[in-house]
Amino acid sequence: DRDFDQARTSSVSSGAGLSVPASNPYSPCNPSKSLVGNPGLNCAVNLNVLYAFANDLGLQRYVGTTKNDGVTAALTVDLWSDWVLSASAGRGKNADSIRESNIANQTAVSIALGNVVNGVARPAEVPFFNPFCGTSGACNDQTTLNYIRGSVSDEIRFTKNQYRLQADGSVFEISGGDVRVAVGAE
Repeated sequence: DRDFDQARTSSVSSGAGLSVPASNPYSPCNPSKSLVGNPGLNCAVNLNVLYAFANDLGLQRYVGTTKNDGVTAALTVDLWSDWVLSASAGRGKNADSIRESNIANQTAVSIALGNVVNGVARPAEVPFFNPFCGTSGACNDQTTLNYIRGSVSDEIRFTKNQYRLQADGSVFEISGGDVRVAVGAE
């Protein structure tokens, strides 16, 4: 049996970054913003912004248990001459329960940025997510952070049954010694 509880650095946006539409009031492409000081900024498409969620969401939690059980039984029987029959059977079970929490739900983040995902738009009571606040981590509303905070749970179970049967012994003798044979299945 093993229990674990790990704190990990919070997730970072995917390699493509967060897709921030001009409708996001924090975007430098928002019509209410002045583009002065942003030469070459392409506001014809959504801005892609790499973002680390550590300051907003804190450390990720990775908590769970692993339980492993197993038993094996074996039997050996002398047959005739030097022939031996051996048999064994075993059964093992594994059960894992894992919960990863305090992670950014990328779909919810995209919606909170102002994108419509699969027909779902940002709820009116959820303030826009601001990916332009730097490292302060204090610029996003708690309602927004609760909206984007996600978790993943996994339950993993497997059972392994193993059977083995083998017979071995001498079949005849030559000048160098006995010729032996072993046959079996597992």
